[in-house]
Amino acid sequence: MNLKLLNFPENITSDIKENLNLVLNSGFWSTGPESKNLEDNFFNFYRRECISTSSGGTALQLLHDSFKNIKRIAIQSNTYFATALPWINSNAEILLLGARNDSLMPSIEIVKASIEKNPDAIIITHIGGYPNPEIKEIAEICKEKDILLFEDCAHSPLVKIDDKYVGTFGDAAILSFFPTKPIPAGEGGMIIVKNSAKAFEIRKIRDYGKFIDKKGVTKHYLPAFPNARLNEYSATIANTVLKHYFELLSLKIKIANFYDSNIDNNLIFSKIYNKKTITQFSYYKYICFLKDSKFKTSQVYDYPNQLVSILNDNNLSYKFFGEEEYSRSHTCLPITYSMTIKDAEEILNNVTL
Repeated sequence: MNLKLLNFPENITSDIKENLNLVLNSGFWSTGPESKNLEDNFFNFYRRECISTSSGGTALQLLHDSFKNIKRIAIQSNTYFATALPWINSNAEILLLGARNDSLMPSIEIVKASIEKNPDAIIITHIGGYPNPEIKEIAEICKEKDILLFEDCAHSPLVKIDDKYVGTFGDAAILSFFPTKPIPAGEGGMIIVKNSAKAFEIRKIRDYGKFIDKKGVTKHYLPAFPNARLNEYSATIANTVLKHYFELLSLKIKIANFYDSNIDNNLIFSKIYNKKTITQFSYYKYICFLKDSKFKTSQVYDYPNQLVSILNDNNLSYKFFGEEEYSRSHTCLPITYSMTIKDAEEILNNVTL
């Protein structure tokens, strides 16, 4: 069984190698055209300002540094530590959002409960490459209450719900190009931001505070970030994978459809969407609620990696909203580019339904 995570089809691997060689010979290993091309390529999808960064973590830190007035922030309790880290480090008050039992994501009711504590911002994570089914309603109430809404789309590039990209419901969003993510590039990230003036500010912070003013004079903005630029090698890999994204996604969809057809519908994660909802997933993970699986990959996220565990371990205070501090136990079945239906059959023959 071939379950290698980054085992791309040969034509895509060859394309990546060719483009890496072009960067090697270009003389631009950083601050070259590939990073700008990547920003432009994502702009063509999202129609918002796109700012490339050295990682998803630095993208979050740049959001923190540019939206300076956040003193209280609500974050999903089952998301990754990096999502909360900038605000934990700045001693912001943390509100933890529990999850719906069937979606691993907070419901509108949980969000509303947290809003009673007047957060300055809310971060919603689209877990596993699936859009939060109530993101539209969450965005509407945030706008009504004048609360910043950030979307963590590290799992969910080019994911849609009702023909709208997640990452465009709120004020800003981040992507990650870590090797496990749907658009892998070794390292790298992207900020997607609604306000063009805010995008200009983020770029200044990212580039050591250096910018050119309206008179063409070099200036420096403080406080600035040491360096959060994306290198040209990671940028060209991300550009190449993005070029082939839907070809690669089709390989995962084939496996996902097989799983869907052979697993009890009550155990399938995607049942959280009603029949009228139009969705497009990234299948970063194939999430389901099996009792056990010999071949299962890591959960999103297992108990030690949920924020509630990390905050407890470090004796940090928080206010929790929801019924269960830990999200429902779940399984992520293997879903890779090189898998075959035969592989998927073998997996299902060795799991407990």
